[in-house]
Amino acid sequence: RRAPLGNDGLAHLCQFQKLRVLNLPQAQFTDDALAELSRLPELILLRFSSPHVTDAGMKHLAQLKQLRFLHLISVPITDVGLGRLESLKNLESLYLDDIPVTDTGLEKFLKAVPVHLHIDQQHHDLDPHGHSHTHDGSNR
Repeated sequence: RRAPLGNDGLAHLCQFQKLRVLNLPQAQFTDDALAELSRLPELILLRFSSPHVTDAGMKHLAQLKQLRFLHLISVPITDVGLGRLESLKNLESLYLDDIPVTDTGLEKFLKAVPVHLHIDQQHHDLDPHGHSHTHDGSNR
C-alpha cells in the first residue's frame, strides 16, 4: 500500500509466475505495463488502481483467460474498455469503483459475461445473480 508502483515495478512482480493474487490499490503503471501480466498464467484475482490505464490497456487484461476475480479502482476506462473484457468467460466477479462506465455498457458486458457485479462497493441492479447483502457484515 501507498507504494506508487510503476511500469518497472509491475514488470518485476510479473517474474513470479506462480502469483495467483495481485493487489495493487495505489499503482501508477500504464497500459504498456499491463502486457506484462500475460506472464502470470496462474493469476486468478487482480485488484488495482492506476490513473494511467485506459481503454487500450484492457486488451492486455482480456488475455488473462484464467482470471476469475477483477476489481478496478479509479481506472479511467469507458464502455469501450469494459467491452474489451467480454472475452473473460471464466470471470466470476467484477468490482468497479469510480469507473466511468454507463448502464448501457454494463448491460452489454453482463450479457456476454454474467458475473457477480459491484459498482462503487454496492451490488448493481443489473447483477444477474441478484445477491442481496451489504458489506457492513450484516445480511438484509
